[in-house]
Amino acid sequence: KLKWFYQFTPHDLHDWDSTQIPILLDTEFRGKMTKTLAWANRNGFYYLLDRTTGKFLTAKAFVKQTWNNGFDDNGRPEVIPGNEPTPEGNDHTWPGVDGGANWMSHSYSPLTKWLYVFAREEHRLFSKNAVPHPTTDEPDRPLAPGALPNAGAYDPAMGGAKTQNFGAPEESWGKVIAIDPGTGTIKWEHRDLTPPWGGVMATGGNLVFGGTLEGVVFALNATTGDRLWTFSTNGPVFASPISYLANGKQMVSIPAGDLIVTFGLN
Repeated sequence: KLKWFYQFTPHDLHDWDSTQIPILLDTEFRGKMTKTLAWANRNGFYYLLDRTTGKFLTAKAFVKQTWNNGFDDNGRPEVIPGNEPTPEGNDHTWPGVDGGANWMSHSYSPLTKWLYVFAREEHRLFSKNAVPHPTTDEPDRPLAPGALPNAGAYDPAMGGAKTQNFGAPEESWGKVIAIDPGTGTIKWEHRDLTPPWGGVMATGGNLVFGGTLEGVVFALNATTGDRLWTFSTNGPVFASPISYLANGKQMVSIPAGDLIVTFGLN
């Protein structure tokens, strides 16, 4: 039987479905060790719930958001009017339709006791009705409600990255962030060129691995966020790294384009 539930985005009009990875951890909340569920949600807020009772503990924005003024004691959001999709298209709502985070994996490090998220800052258009598809080959094909024209197009010059054709390019980017799970405070952020579609992995060596749509695999210092190492794969990364032991040696693998790239220390 269902023991409890929590609804992140009541009456969701923006397709901010909760496809993100929930993290189960025991963490300190207001001076007390608590069995929690940490969730960096698509709607742009990081949530902490008591995983035993489902009680709302705290929530804090981890990307730009314009739809919520705060939460009551039960975690019900105070929705700001004017962010609804419109027939002509609403370009004032953040985060975008793909969210501040999506299906890509987050990672928790017992060393730092922080949660790592590859977040998305993205300017998008929310349309209530289908709009004409502005391409030369299919000028009359409609888009799904809420979709962005050419959102599925890929630019080979960007290593396969999705083209950003609504708003200035500098309005959209990606960032790896370290979150203190008990408070939602962002301890550091490392900015990347494009909103990501891959996850991150924290390791016992105090590193955070990930990859970008430009095909760059990276390792960050988990404590400071400094970039320590990069490798260009020439293929976009839509996946999360994994680590494993082979012949006594630690390996890190990640799919990039049509390849699986593997690294190990000499």
